[in-house]
Amino acid sequence: MDEPEDSIAVIGIGCNFPGGEGVDNFWRVLVEGRNCASDIPTERFNSTLWYDPDDSKPGKTQTQKAAFINGFNEFDHKFFGIPEAEANFMDPQQKLLLHCTYRALEDAGISMESISGSRTGVIIGLMNRDYETLKSDNCSTINHYNATGTAMSIAANRISFTFNLTGPSFAIDSACSSSLVALHLACQSLKQGDCEMTFCGGVSCIIEPRVFVALSKAKMISPEGISKPFSTKADGYGRGEGCGVVLLKPLKNAICDCNKIWGVISKTAVNQDGHHVSPITRPSMLQQEKLLCQIYSKDDLANVQYIEAHGTGTAIGDPTEAGSIANVIAKAKSATDMLKLGSVKGNIGHTESAAGVAGLIKYRRTLGLAGQSINWGPLNLGLLLNKDNFQKFLTTKGLMVMDVGEVHEALKMCLLMDRVQQMICKFDFKNLHQHVLSQNTFLRKRLSALVQTELKDVLESEAPVVCSSSTDKRVRRIVSDLFHVSVDELNDNTSLCFLGIDSMLAMTLQNKVFQETGVSVPLVKILDPKCTLTTLITAVVNVNM
Repeated sequence: MDEPEDSIAVIGIGCNFPGGEGVDNFWRVLVEGRNCASDIPTERFNSTLWYDPDDSKPGKTQTQKAAFINGFNEFDHKFFGIPEAEANFMDPQQKLLLHCTYRALEDAGISMESISGSRTGVIIGLMNRDYETLKSDNCSTINHYNATGTAMSIAANRISFTFNLTGPSFAIDSACSSSLVALHLACQSLKQGDCEMTFCGGVSCIIEPRVFVALSKAKMISPEGISKPFSTKADGYGRGEGCGVVLLKPLKNAICDCNKIWGVISKTAVNQDGHHVSPITRPSMLQQEKLLCQIYSKDDLANVQYIEAHGTGTAIGDPTEAGSIANVIAKAKSATDMLKLGSVKGNIGHTESAAGVAGLIKYRRTLGLAGQSINWGPLNLGLLLNKDNFQKFLTTKGLMVMDVGEVHEALKMCLLMDRVQQMICKFDFKNLHQHVLSQNTFLRKRLSALVQTELKDVLESEAPVVCSSSTDKRVRRIVSDLFHVSVDELNDNTSLCFLGIDSMLAMTLQNKVFQETGVSVPLVKILDPKCTLTTLITAVVNVNM
């Protein structure tokens, strides 16, 4: 794929994410497959005062974990020429941005003296205002440094001031897309000649608990504090903090100046969902597909090998994103091609306004060839399967950057009990059921090949017999875990409606029951107001008999 004449080169990277400062430490987190979530440090806030596992409790958060950086708020104010009195009132996000900007400059092999006075732009994405909230609590401590120390606009302007840069300088807040929208605007500024180079990126710091409370009430955050992208275990996102800054320059100029080139940005595009879906926080698969079609030509689609996805581990966001990728990109590839999909959030959490640049740096460092996302368990096959790409999934062993052994386990029960079609039906894709049934023989051969090595001994034996009493206990335990009630509190006539079943919980319940028993209970039955624990158990046992 030839690079457009106006392509943009990434010539410098500076970052500080959970696991250590710098690209090399970030790389080690990826290579080692580490998850950096930990207990919330007491110096941030006392999480025990804010925590309650019951999300209905007012003013409480469901989690006590997130992913944090080392050396939080450490800052050499003399190095950057900032008076100590002023530095003491600076948002830690501003300090992180200065650090990472200097590291990006250092990585590019450019001195502070040589860049001083140049038409270099600064475009930064940030959304969290924890420090401002804290500093505003006590009016008696407010002084003249509060305005510059907490203002979002100053986050970018302070970089321009410190390094004497005269290009466009501003901060933007578009929530979790902030750093990638900043990247888009930075590329546009370079292409239309507003500046010679541009620093862009994002930052996010976790300092106070109120955002945790809001996310818990919105049912967006994982009680475990861990993001599990595209997994059947996904239960919301785990928060993370960090900062990433990249230095951009027109590719032709970077080549002419013999700059180190981490990678090339060929195209960027931005759109919005409008009122296609509701509520306002819900993503639109249609608009995501339109954006993909806008940015990729047909030839481009055939060359896509890896996608660093948003992949937060939420029940709505992941299926929407995976569906749009499958419908546009996977559908355009041949059956022999491999398409990998990953998300850095399984390693460092969702760094919110720094999330986009974290994914960009991950890809630029790994070149899409290594640095695997964490395998959080069985792949949620339903995110990737539809009538257009199901056969492709079987051929490529999935779009995910995951151990294929996990896929084998997910398919084992279906293969042994001759219920291939049942495995597909559980995902409830419209118009899929009949399509899969018509190809059962082909699917069985393909599945047999996929799991032949691991299941050689098992395939020679008879299908396992499922005991109705053990099934009863399994289903009761699943319901107990999902609805946070003890098994002893559940009786045969306990109504799922009484327990608070909704469409999201119904899909989770359906998925967990299927993993444990190999039986897919129809969503219509689970969501029936008359559905009781006995109804659910009977539906599972009758199929297994």
